[in-house]
Amino acid sequence: MSRIFFFFSVLCGFVSLAMIGPILMATVLGEMQIAIRLSIYLLLGLFLSLIIFKGLEGRKTTPPHIGSFILAIFIWTGLPLLISLPLGDITGLSRLDALFDSVAAFTTTGASTIHSWENVSPSIIFFYAQIQWMGGLVTLLTLVLLVAPSSIGGLPTPRSVHFFGRSVLSNDAASFKLFIQVLKLYGGATLFCFVLLLLNSTEPFYALILSLLALSTGHIDLPGAVLSDALGNSGMFILGVFLLVGGTNIFWHESIIKFRKTELINHRESYFVIVLSAVLGLVFALILYRAAGSSAVLPSVSALSEGFFHAVSLVTTSGLETREGVIALLPPSLILFIIFIGCGVFSTGGGIKIYRVGAMLMQAGAEVKRLLYPHLIEPKHVGAMRYDLETMKAILSFFIATILVIGIGVMGVALSEISGEASLFAAISAFANAGAFYGAVLVDGQAEKWPLYHELTWYAKMILASLMIFGRLEVLVILGALNLTFWRNR
Repeated sequence: MSRIFFFFSVLCGFVSLAMIGPILMATVLGEMQIAIRLSIYLLLGLFLSLIIFKGLEGRKTTPPHIGSFILAIFIWTGLPLLISLPLGDITGLSRLDALFDSVAAFTTTGASTIHSWENVSPSIIFFYAQIQWMGGLVTLLTLVLLVAPSSIGGLPTPRSVHFFGRSVLSNDAASFKLFIQVLKLYGGATLFCFVLLLLNSTEPFYALILSLLALSTGHIDLPGAVLSDALGNSGMFILGVFLLVGGTNIFWHESIIKFRKTELINHRESYFVIVLSAVLGLVFALILYRAAGSSAVLPSVSALSEGFFHAVSLVTTSGLETREGVIALLPPSLILFIIFIGCGVFSTGGGIKIYRVGAMLMQAGAEVKRLLYPHLIEPKHVGAMRYDLETMKAILSFFIATILVIGIGVMGVALSEISGEASLFAAISAFANAGAFYGAVLVDGQAEKWPLYHELTWYAKMILASLMIFGRLEVLVILGALNLTFWRNR
């Protein structure tokens, strides 16, 4: 267990150092109270991290078999708890609301108990955006370092982690190498997005916040910003492309950069994400064009760029809108279906992932064929992805566990006396880390039965926060770490 606490202390120090950015912004803007408070939490966080780090240095024992899962739970419960302290202090939120917001931000869910962002300080908005960016990075690291080596939930094992065995926790050099690899790709794409938005004449503050949100597939209601005006057609296209980058496989990005032709040809999932976004973009464009009434109100080019942007925002579970009410033009049931499926594995997007949906559809098709041809032997694979019996068992186990967890969440939220439709939407959007869609589909006449996040009861908020963490940890990670047989034998 000492190695688990050692890794947690390193991440705690990393999160603490990340407060330097908001401190500098608050100082430049003359918000000295916020800068001083964040500086205190920065020092306290570094002190706590250093104590644990030094106390365990040289005493790192080999972790147990499920040590990776235990560390993942420590990270996704402990770090939001620590982040909620400075967040609540500088925003004035209650401890409960600050914890809810920190979980929602760190899991890149995009939900918030802040009802109106109009009077929120730019440094606080940057702090929220940075938490989501860090959450996106930790999501990728959790998947690559802790989850993928065990193939939990049927996840494919990337080539770069395949030869490290069931866990890289016992190999510091391998862990550091993969951390740098992920950080380069994720950080480099964020910087590239920021530069392109600046070249597009986007206001620097908006360019910074939107680049952080794009790669983390996060969400913030930027005050006073109508993105269609702030970005223009080219800016919406740029932001949509980088939302796609955030919602597709990070190892596919590496293959593109290094032009590994064979891997690019055999890869399929990210192409499905792009095609789905393109088709849905055309549907969105048609709806927007018809709602506008004429090309004088909304030119066809603007309709296409807005349609593409909103389609990508929906598929990647971000929830960013160019203007309020665009997402609500689609039927809520369709929105719920798309965010539940989600986007690509090894991405910052939410949902159960297209990879798993494709596997279950392929298995269903194979069973139908078996009815017609009982002795048919047919290999099941899409490109380089092969679906053998063990993979299918893992995927189906994940899907069943997901349905059970969401069902329990829906019943728990419904106890707060809101409508069943609202409970279902809140639970699925929380699990899919797409919390922004809960408020985006709210229409007139639903206000009493469909309360916003700040109006929910304390236990409804905690249930939704738990679902956000379950969604980020692939469900089975938590269930595996809670294995009673393991703890009974400790």
